[in-house]
Amino acid sequence: GQTILEREQIRLGLMQASVNAINQAILPAFMLPVETDTAKLDRYDAALQQAIRQDCRLFDSTHRDNIPLTAVSQAELRLLQRWLEIPDSEIPPANRLWTERGTDYTKLWRNLKRKDWRAANEETLNLLRINSGKSERDAEMIDIQRIPLIDLQTIDQLWDEASNGRFGFRIQLDLWRQVNPNPNQPGNTEAFGKLVDWRRNNAWINYEFLDFSLTAARGHLPAFPLIGWWCWARHQPLMERVAALAPVRQIQSAKPLEPHGLSA
Repeated sequence: GQTILEREQIRLGLMQASVNAINQAILPAFMLPVETDTAKLDRYDAALQQAIRQDCRLFDSTHRDNIPLTAVSQAELRLLQRWLEIPDSEIPPANRLWTERGTDYTKLWRNLKRKDWRAANEETLNLLRINSGKSERDAEMIDIQRIPLIDLQTIDQLWDEASNGRFGFRIQLDLWRQVNPNPNQPGNTEAFGKLVDWRRNNAWINYEFLDFSLTAARGHLPAFPLIGWWCWARHQPLMERVAALAPVRQIQSAKPLEPHGLSA
């Protein structure tokens, strides 16, 4: 655009003041963010997920900062990204999507990126169900022990990074230990529930009263439905699995590996 304007300036003999006025009128329109077409994002996400399912098993998941994709897969995804004209900011970071069972975490990443906490919480419940081998009909029967630690850590880290350390399973575990420092004694579930704001006015709240905002209490999300019914009895197995996860690494800002590359 600037090249065309300079050529027209010479051809029409425009004064520099006129050129500056044209720039001021046109530039804001080009600076407006353009939302990427959903179909394009879906197509890219499908290709990314296929590459992760194919390549993830080839890499050591203990080094989670590494990208679980081969150089060939990364190059193909970069080409697809350019062709679809998707900005780096809309590219899910492959090194945050580790999975043992080929589970797709792109939807959770997008919900969290958009700060849609309710949708992210519902997708988290769906992912826990999928990873425990349950169907939609058995949505309330999540088997925590069957969920691979790699996948549990992926879910937790996505929540942790999106909320700047406010939400996630390990945050909940830290708060549980804060009010229950002695693991050999029965836990005080009511004190924990009050701390994460699942318990108000001496009663466990129902799912519809959860606070799906970043101003919610620390550790408030993610949460299961029917909080008052399952209480700590259903949450304790999850916390026991979370205790086996690797330490939380320092949160780093996402940046592309190279121009038009996968965001790290």
